[in-house]
Amino acid sequence: MTEMAVNEPAPINPEDVERINAPAFYGSTIQAVWAGNDLTLVFAKPHPVINKKAESPDQQFGAVLETQAIISLSPQTAKDLFLLLQGTVKRYEDQFGVISTEYTQRAEKGDK
Repeated sequence: MTEMAVNEPAPINPEDVERINAPAFYGSTIQAVWAGNDLTLVFAKPHPVINKKAESPDQQFGAVLETQAIISLSPQTAKDLFLLLQGTVKRYEDQFGVISTEYTQRAEKGDK
C-alpha cells in the first residue's frame, strides 16, 4: 500500500499534470462485515428526506443513510489497510490533536 502525503501540495502547473480518473466517495459512517473470507466495508452518508406521512411538523424532516461505496478486501489487505490507517491517524493526531468520536469514546470504555 502506498501512503500519500497530507501536507499542503506544492504549486503545480495544470498543464503538467493529468487528472486521476477514479471515482471519489465520501462516507460519514462505515459498517464492517465479514462475509466468508472477505471483509466488506460499507460507506454511507446521511441524506435529508421529507416524511410525507408525518403526523406533525416536527416529524416531517429526517435523514436516511445512503450507501456511497461498498469495498471488499481480503484479510491480508484488511490488515495492511489497518496498519496504514493506524500510522496515518497517529501522525495526524500528533500534528492536530486527538480525534474523538462517539465510537472512539465507547471503544475507550470497552463498549463497541
